[in-house]
Amino acid sequence: MPDGLTHALAGVLFARSKWFKGLPVSLLLIGALLPDVIQKPIESVFPQAEYYLLASHSVFLLVPLIAVIALMIRKPGFIKTFYLLGVGVLTHLGLDSLQYDYSGNYYPVFAPFSYARFGVNLYHSESWIFVLLFMICGILIAMLCAKARDKGNIR
Repeated sequence: MPDGLTHALAGVLFARSKWFKGLPVSLLLIGALLPDVIQKPIESVFPQAEYYLLASHSVFLLVPLIAVIALMIRKPGFIKTFYLLGVGVLTHLGLDSLQYDYSGNYYPVFAPFSYARFGVNLYHSESWIFVLLFMICGILIAMLCAKARDKGNIR
């Protein structure tokens, strides 16, 4: 599932930035994978429910869901947990808005109020070339940042 790998890598890259230093990376990673964690297992067992599960990528479902998850996690507190999960979810939705599938569809981000689909046909959702390039760029950026941090050029 290259799509999930891309979402995970994007979450980790965001977590490595200076804005999230000292905060739990795992929460951002959970947020980056959350929409697919809801949709994919249920869809594989009940393929006829695919249309109903599209709402798993809707902000109207995800915002209350991450609020409930943030209430259940004691550390680092509700606000930080909600923020980290929210940034992870936004990276997921942002990446999904750049892709398309075989039928040319995107996810309806405003479901159930609107099933209009928004997106850009930048890459195919199962394109391994894009995943490979994204991973190589991400690894190179992480290596350069680690090298600069070791030299004291970055905090």
